[in-house]
Amino acid sequence: DAIAEILFGTVNPSGRLPVTFPSDTAGLPGYSGYKAKDLNIRYNEGIYVGYRHFDRANKAPLFPFGYGLSYTTFEYFDLKTMSGPNETKVSFQLKNTGKVEGEEVVQVYVKDLASTVDRPEKELKYFTRVKLKAGENKTVTFNLNNQNAYSFYDIRSEKFIIEPGEFEISIGGSSRDLKIKSKVDIKN
Repeated sequence: DAIAEILFGTVNPSGRLPVTFPSDTAGLPGYSGYKAKDLNIRYNEGIYVGYRHFDRANKAPLFPFGYGLSYTTFEYFDLKTMSGPNETKVSFQLKNTGKVEGEEVVQVYVKDLASTVDRPEKELKYFTRVKLKAGENKTVTFNLNNQNAYSFYDIRSEKFIIEPGEFEISIGGSSRDLKIKSKVDIKN
């Protein structure tokens, strides 16, 4: 019954991929280390696995992290951010612009715009599922914990630190479908 309801549009599929699918095997993050002639596999990718690898290599995946199909469409707009000493308040409008009810998995990514260490192009920091009726508009609000959202592990001091500066918050339906963005200034 469940498959028939999806196929005939009674129920809207809202699942999302929890991984990135490469367009070929050479696009995999560990591909270069796997072809070792001495039968030793080298894990050279470090933190650049999944969507982080595809961002760094500037390669288009077959299906990006967070990809999913739906019988409806969503519009993101009116992003507002306000950073404080411990958290960043984020809110935006999400509208179901289609003709059927559906759920959108909203993904929030953070990018350090001036890091002194090697960091990914963007890092997933928050996600939530939002259910909207056809034509419905909703304010989505959440708080990002600054320590979790902006810090990295510093191997010299052996602790997580936040470098003060500008960060970019991007929001969308997948790692390659980011609809709105805003910059925040984080002070230490």
